[in-house]
Amino acid sequence: MLVRAMDLFHVAIAIEVAAEALLSFDDDQIALAEAAGLAVLKLPRKQR
Repeated sequence: MLVRAMDLFHVAIAIEVAAEALLSFDDDQIALAEAAGLAVLKLPRKQR
């Protein structure tokens, strides 16, 4: 899995502050957060 720096940063901060869940639209960030054991709130992307 390719991990972007800002995705890693956001997931690390969520872990550090013991967040209950991470909210994201980004599929890669969601996959990283789930792999790290975080609960994730997935929001659907708005159709254009």
